[in-house]
Amino acid sequence: MKFVCRILIYTVISMLPVLAATAAPMPDLSALPDDALVPMACFAPGTDLALVDTLHKRFNDSRLRTSLDLGGGPRDFQFDDPDRWSTTATNGGGLGQGDPMTLTWSIVPDGTSIFGYNGEPTAPSNLRARLNQIYGSQAVWLPIFQGVFDRWSSLNGVTYVYEPNDDGSAWTSTNIAAGQLGVRGDVRISGHFIDGNSNVLAYNFFPNFGDMVIDTADNTYNNTATNSLILRNILAHEHGHGLGLSHVCPVNQTKLMEPFLATAFDGPQFDDILATNRGYGDSFEHNDTPGTATSLGSISAGGSVNLATRSIDDNSDPDLFEFTVGANTNASVTVTPNGSTYLSGPQNANGTCSPGTSFNALDNQNLVLEILDSNGSTVLASANSTGAGSAETLTNIALPGAGSYFVDVSGGSNEAQLYELMLSVGSTGGGVNLAAANVTTDEIIRTVNLNGFTTPRVVMGPPSFAGNQAVSVRVRNVTAGSFQHNLQEWDYLDGSHVNESMGFLALENGAQSLGNLDADAGSVNINQNWVTVNFSQAFGAAPVVVAQVASFAGGQAVTTRVRNVTASSFQIRLQEEEANDDIHAVERVDWIAVEVGAATFSGTRVIAGRTGNSITNSWATINFSSVTDPVFLAEMQTFDGSDAAALRQRNLTSTSVQVKVEEEQSGDAEVAHTTEVVGYIIVGRP
Repeated sequence: MKFVCRILIYTVISMLPVLAATAAPMPDLSALPDDALVPMACFAPGTDLALVDTLHKRFNDSRLRTSLDLGGGPRDFQFDDPDRWSTTATNGGGLGQGDPMTLTWSIVPDGTSIFGYNGEPTAPSNLRARLNQIYGSQAVWLPIFQGVFDRWSSLNGVTYVYEPNDDGSAWTSTNIAAGQLGVRGDVRISGHFIDGNSNVLAYNFFPNFGDMVIDTADNTYNNTATNSLILRNILAHEHGHGLGLSHVCPVNQTKLMEPFLATAFDGPQFDDILATNRGYGDSFEHNDTPGTATSLGSISAGGSVNLATRSIDDNSDPDLFEFTVGANTNASVTVTPNGSTYLSGPQNANGTCSPGTSFNALDNQNLVLEILDSNGSTVLASANSTGAGSAETLTNIALPGAGSYFVDVSGGSNEAQLYELMLSVGSTGGGVNLAAANVTTDEIIRTVNLNGFTTPRVVMGPPSFAGNQAVSVRVRNVTAGSFQHNLQEWDYLDGSHVNESMGFLALENGAQSLGNLDADAGSVNINQNWVTVNFSQAFGAAPVVVAQVASFAGGQAVTTRVRNVTASSFQIRLQEEEANDDIHAVERVDWIAVEVGAATFSGTRVIAGRTGNSITNSWATINFSSVTDPVFLAEMQTFDGSDAAALRQRNLTSTSVQVKVEEEQSGDAEVAHTTEVVGYIIVGRP
């Protein structure tokens, strides 16, 4: 008798009351060959326990060998190092724990023979026809698949490449053809009848297969709400198995890889990211040496970089980051471990979920932080004093001169640890007190360090458009040395948002000059009522005003609206979503005003301008003179449309950016917005 060392895992999802669970016929397992690839089943609530027991008995039959080590450590049940990909069409063989790689993926042509691994009849794939029926054309549904793989790629060391070719080679009981460049993907996606409505929605193989079968007879896929969240979470979950992740318990809608997928969140969550980072590193891997260090570019005095969702995957995985500075500068760096304590455990042999045990993802590593000289070996400063689970910080470390330097993050345990890195550069030679940088953030509160400020005023945004849920930006706890920020979706949404890129600008309080441009910065305490703010200096003409909620007195999502900007003053108020009563607690709001024009000073380029009264809910392009590594800030300068709205941006380059007005939909579905004037400030290098 032939034994097979592969596991096929599929997921049943009961996420929304789209369809009531229906009793599935007992699969005819007797018809399956002894050496057939074996599914490990999960079922929708209400599934006949006899069906659960039958399939799990087959999985647990002593004739099968499994790569899962359920008797290991607290994480072994979810991801074992040998379960990752060891060979791909692009990389060849020899891949091991922590190695990045490239996976190709393809959609099999309709008519490809797909074996019935769950006891369903062997049948040709009809996935393309089914998706065309739902979405109209491949041009609509293929980007949904691409978006799922792009999201996974941003969170770990796997690069995904769509393979447009698939030769339609048959899926047999024991084999699926391996990926081959120009012929078929490493990950092949198919679909046919599995068991109809409810119960099994899709199933997936572990590496080195990673292939997916979708139940095309299930009406759940007709629900395309929230940018097809159901389909996207199913695909993301199933590909989690395709990366080597097993199910994790308990079922409390906090992890993508729970047996019963939910729409309470969008895509991979912390636990899922941690597991894949153990297997494949983060998206900067391999940055283990000065020669392969991640480049953070040139950072001017007052500038900073904030990197989220980074990781070291074991005790032999240092992360190095290279940055370049001018003369008379110092560097401050903080590395903060990410994680929390939560319940985590395996799925039981009979298909039920274990209650889990307490797992602390915060202290897997005692992180070590170093700043290295330009040679990549001389240690200028190091920090390793706080212990596992706590941040390490180096403050105002003098850099010997202009040139490139390195930040080195490492740890001594054979565990994966997610962390956040913040680097800021200060001046030891005086000059304008200004800081600006692009950061990546989501709904999680993150900290940005500042250097050399006494009373900074901070503005942020608009955020990019990676996620299409309407969102605002929130800042809090602004001090001389740091501030905190996060995205806040409007209250009618689920609050979970994908990573977005956005800029921040910090300026010392009061009137000052940015080269030949006059500027002013301040703060005001306001609520939903219009308030007039007077500048502390008189501008020659109306400046550009950008404002930012900089406190958290009221928990409701809120944004600022500005109008009547003149040379001496402007008006400002807070605005909640339409479904709320629009009565908000008094919040601190920081604001920065800059004279319209352009200036270059101390290695910094600043441009301030405004559009015509022409920006609506449709994307519009703003062109500007060339700026290296631009940071883009913007605010509506008018209140022509009274519906709650904020700005979004995309496609930021050295000479242009696209912006639009984004209304929220708590009160009604329409998002059409009348024309507004948008003021913008761009900060970068000449």
